[in-house]
Order: sequence, then C-alpha cells, then structure tokens
Amino acid sequence: MHGVSLQGPCRSLATAGCDGKFSSNVQRDILRRVSKHDPDEVPIDWVEAPVQKQRGPNGVEMRKIPLVLPHDLVMKMPLISDSEIKEYWDHLSACNSPLAKVSETKTHYPLWIWGDEAQYRESGDEVLLISLGAVLDQRKYSVEACFPICVVRTELKVGFSTVFAILEAVVQSLQMLYRDGVEMPDGKRRHFAVCEIRGDWKWQADAGQCF
Repeated sequence: MHGVSLQGPCRSLATAGCDGKFSSNVQRDILRRVSKHDPDEVPIDWVEAPVQKQRGPNGVEMRKIPLVLPHDLVMKMPLISDSEIKEYWDHLSACNSPLAKVSETKTHYPLWIWGDEAQYRESGDEVLLISLGAVLDQRKYSVEACFPICVVRTELKVGFSTVFAILEAVVQSLQMLYRDGVEMPDGKRRHFAVCEIRGDWKWQADAGQCF
C-alpha cells in the first residue's frame, strides 16, 4: 500500500518473511506473531478434579480442568454506575429481601452464576457449562452478556465431586471479590457479590452446596 505507514500489529504482519522476500517463511512468521500473548486476554487457570477414567479399567483419576476465575473476569464486564448499584440494593431493601443484607454499604456490584447441561452430539453426550454475568447488564444477547468460566463433559463427572472441586476454586475467587474487590478499568475499586444462582434443578442442587 503506497503512501501508508503501517504501525503496530499491521506492520508486524506486513514484515513477515522479511517483507515477503522469503515466501517459505511467511506462514511461520505470521503464526509466531498471532500466537503472542494478547494483553486483553483473560488468563486461564487450572484446577485438579476427579474425573472418570477414559482409558483402561473403570475408575477415577485426577485431571486438570481449565477455568477462568471470577477475579480475572470481572474487569471485562460492563461498567455499572454507583447510582445504578445503589438503586438495586435500595430496591431489595424496599422489598424486605434478605439479600439486602449482603451489601450494607450498597456498593457491591451484583453478579449471577449460571450452570446448565447441553447436548453437543446426536448420541446424547452433554457438557456442563458454568457462566458468570452482571445482574444489571442490560444487554439481551447472550454472547455479550454471558461469560463462560468452565466447560466439563458430563460423562467425566464423578457425582458431585468433580463439580465441587471446580466450584471450590470459583467460590474462593468470589470471596476475594466480595472482601477485597479489584480495581476496574475506570480506576475505581469495586467489590462484588453473587446475588442470583441461575440454571436447571441439577445445577441448583449442586451449586446450593457451595454458595
């Protein structure tokens, strides 16, 4: 492109293969550049959980399951004003909801956690999807408003033990958010509180043992 000075990522890609002189190296260089860590990415953590063995004799084995911890995720959630948050807690107080006592300062950013199983194969195989979201998020499009934090194949679950290991790590992260809070992109330190547990009855039964 004549007359255009490329900068940043565009410049990086344009110089692949020594500005295209060595075509055999272009693919290699592009893959190296796009695989570099994106500072906007949410980090992935791992939790040890018991799962059904997939090979050999039947039994249980420990396996690392990837998940996104809430304290790493909330900074990607929509910014909610102080007045909106206070209005939410005022409403709960006016309705004499026991949840109103969760935030005596009326400053905690209300969250929901949701879990449900969904079929992903015609054979009937299912996965458990656990998501987190903001109660006051007005967006209706689930792709924007739901933040998945963990996916587990249902066939791997060992009763409640697998889910418990995952939720134990999630709850510890949520407790930190409630107690200590995190600094948001707008520079304010926010504290968070889970106010809604959403999902089907099986998830409600499992999550209810941890929250």
